[in-house]
Amino acid sequence: MTTIITRTRNTSCHETHQRQSASSHRSSRQNYSEIANRTLHEHSSSSQTRPATRNCIAINKAITQANTTRQIVRIWQENGRNFNYVNIATTLNRLARFGIASNDTSTINDISHTLLQANASVLQECGTQHIANIVNAFAKLGIQNDRIFEAVDQCLLASDARLLERCNSQEIANIVNAFAKLGIQNDTLFEAAAQCLLDSDARLLERCTSQEIANIVNAFAKLGIQNDALFTAAARHLLAPDAQLLERCTSQHIANIVNAFAKLGIQNEALFEAATQYLLSSDARLLKRCNSQEISNIINAFAKLDIQNDRFFQATAQCLLTSDAQTLKRCNSQHIANIVNAFAKLGIQNDRLFQASARHLLASETRLLKKCTSQEIANIAWAFIINHYCHHDLLQRLLAECFVRDSEFSEEALRQLHQVWLSLSYEFPKTQIPWDLSLLAKIHKTILNPQTTASNLQKDICAELHNLGICFTTEENIRGLPIDIALKDKPVLIEVHGPSHYLRGTHTLDGRSKFKQRILEKIKYKVHTIPYWEWDNLSNSMEKQAYLQRLLQEESTR
Repeated sequence: MTTIITRTRNTSCHETHQRQSASSHRSSRQNYSEIANRTLHEHSSSSQTRPATRNCIAINKAITQANTTRQIVRIWQENGRNFNYVNIATTLNRLARFGIASNDTSTINDISHTLLQANASVLQECGTQHIANIVNAFAKLGIQNDRIFEAVDQCLLASDARLLERCNSQEIANIVNAFAKLGIQNDTLFEAAAQCLLDSDARLLERCTSQEIANIVNAFAKLGIQNDALFTAAARHLLAPDAQLLERCTSQHIANIVNAFAKLGIQNEALFEAATQYLLSSDARLLKRCNSQEISNIINAFAKLDIQNDRFFQATAQCLLTSDAQTLKRCNSQHIANIVNAFAKLGIQNDRLFQASARHLLASETRLLKKCTSQEIANIAWAFIINHYCHHDLLQRLLAECFVRDSEFSEEALRQLHQVWLSLSYEFPKTQIPWDLSLLAKIHKTILNPQTTASNLQKDICAELHNLGICFTTEENIRGLPIDIALKDKPVLIEVHGPSHYLRGTHTLDGRSKFKQRILEKIKYKVHTIPYWEWDNLSNSMEKQAYLQRLLQEESTR
């Protein structure tokens, strides 16, 4: 007779517990199996119709009543050949809840084999909820099985995605979230899922909860799958009416949503403004509930999209610094790098935050600093310099780490370190921090290859300078900094500032552009800037030449 491990009556549970307490482990297992056998017999004899279905119901009951991974594994070992698709989905779901040890992975392999045998016939019997539970379980357990996910994809997309179209919002959220968690790229499935959500005036999307919205957009962002229509509809759903759904979000939902938009470079100022207001409402109650990772993700998202909100950033700094900087002290190296980098990129000053961040990195014999990746080291050093905050001990330690890891730095990191070197050389020349010669050689080699090309705006300005008879050169390189226009025989520079030099929606220069101007002035150059909006307001060549003459009047009269 097939053995089912279950507990259908309180008296059986109590008797089993007494026997286990009074006997050895071996006899305990025998008694447990006897009770399970009796339970199966009761289920099988209670009806003469569809005994296999009755058996699967009993199996499922046993699985759901099991309290440990060991019990669930034993049920599979003793009854796996009788499992149907419901039993398999339930088993995986429960194992994901309890977790598995390394010696239990064979059970997952056996279950996977059962799902895939006979052209995945068992998997093809699954409904939408079972499919969602199965892939969600694999994701929670961190087990990547490409064959299972390929078979799931085929089931969902077969017959013009008929099964996928039956999914509710939670099932779609769980499915795409599972693929994303395991890093399994499937653009076709994701596009079909987006279409299901957007069909019929986004009827299914509008049924999504805040958590489902967060999971969906986060999944698309993790895999780098761009779908502007889906993200626009998601933002609209969150904001209407009166941002009611957004205000049901937890701090984690907010962090995941804004981070997803930022990862894909999707601008939605209304969403970010509403998120800011919600986080700051009621004396910043929700912001104060954020953990270090959520704060890091939120302000990093604002920085990625060049959205400056000084009030919000200062409130965030306050949250990090309150109670003896307890939240900041919970930050790992990546969080610290993201936080200081965001403040620096947006040109937002907060010396207390930078001072506390330095203390945290240097504490416990620089234990946290030593865990930094090469990119985090470059980001942190760059952020302190861009924000004009020279912390000698921290920079010395960071550069010491640079010397050890100089082979690991990307081109981007080397360009950041070049700016650190410029700042220490010209802004803080009394700071005696040694540089490794081989690292400096790599930096020098990198900056010899400029990444800039002349814009149409710059070409137009050059044409008018030429018409005025002014001698100049373009695309100069001064101490590794690319220069737009340099007057000949004079220490005079013209920097052409297009929209990318300014924070979004403002006329405020970003941190990098401010730094460049500071350094050039320290090297004793006169720097003139031409903002794009001023030049765009000039209607003809005569007005443009008059503008340039006024700009350069001081130098031309010398």
